[in-house]
Amino acid sequence: MTAGQISDGAQELDAPVPQPLHPVTEARLGLLMRRGFDEGAAIDLAHRLAARDGDLDDRRLCVECSRLQRDGVCFAARMQWMPGVSQFLTPLPTTFQRCSFFDSALKA
Repeated sequence: MTAGQISDGAQELDAPVPQPLHPVTEARLGLLMRRGFDEGAAIDLAHRLAARDGDLDDRRLCVECSRLQRDGVCFAARMQWMPGVSQFLTPLPTTFQRCSFFDSALKA
């Protein structure tokens, strides 16, 4: 500090100011963290989802689906709505897939 300057005791930070998240990204982060992902993994998945959306890819992650149960089993399979699929189907929640029973857990 030079002569004549007044200090309020606060230190200057060189860190960039975080930008607000897009509402969809923010909602996805909340969903992923409620589904058990730590913040870092949720951010990585949210970035993958944003890239998917930008590519107009119609595949989904089971973790985005309202039918994925807390025990990791697919509710549509459990209810035997999916012909030829075990009612105990445990999907790969972070693998992009197409599913005619997908129901978004995020409602507009």
